[in-house]
Amino acid sequence: MNNLEKALKIIEEGERRGATIRLIGGLAIYYHSPTARSENLSRIYGDIDLFGLSSQTKIIRKLMESLGYKPHERFNALHGERRLLYFDEYDALKIDFLLDYFEMCHKIDLRSRLRIDNVTIPLADLLLTKLQIVELNEKDIKDIIALLIDHELSDKEENDKINIKYIANLCSNDWGLQRTIEITLDRISEWVNQSSLHEEHKEIVISKVGNIKAKIDAEPKTLKWKIREKIGERVRWYEIPEEPLRGGFK
Repeated sequence: MNNLEKALKIIEEGERRGATIRLIGGLAIYYHSPTARSENLSRIYGDIDLFGLSSQTKIIRKLMESLGYKPHERFNALHGERRLLYFDEYDALKIDFLLDYFEMCHKIDLRSRLRIDNVTIPLADLLLTKLQIVELNEKDIKDIIALLIDHELSDKEENDKINIKYIANLCSNDWGLQRTIEITLDRISEWVNQSSLHEEHKEIVISKVGNIKAKIDAEPKTLKWKIREKIGERVRWYEIPEEPLRGGFK
């Protein structure tokens, strides 16, 4: 059984027991985006990253142990309100649960978003978890590009489309999130222009990057956003992920 099959089994069993569990990270993008499997964008997916609700922690714990996964007892005792770690000792696989919020460089509340897709967090949130990374690496860049190539942009939740209105709305109240996303999108454009991607794919990505930036820029901003804009980059606008999170969400 490969990692994706293991993840799908956990999600299915969670649903049967009353827990809403969704796939997150690179493996979730691989699930949705055929282009992630192409020669230029393919990569290794070492771990399984999942998202759940803290209100369902007891179900998740019993589920994982019933499937034979070993809990990281000390870590789960310290961080169990927002994160759980398990291991498949047979193949040294790490299974990482985030609960309620995606917290790395920016904090994103996903509690009300888990029922939109049956397997993963929504496409817009998958994209957002990558766009909010300040120290972007090549794996993150490839994930973003695969999503943009394979999925159309939309102003609402639609099957197999990325709801950029949702992203723009979050940015309208959070100058820091918007600034990070702008920087990340600029890096994506630079990488694409220097890459060996097919010209058609380059054009698709560059066009969608421009559309996302325009949508975010056009969204009316809150007073909170306007006040923070005056401070600008003189004060750091993002969080530095805690050490346990630095290598997470592959």
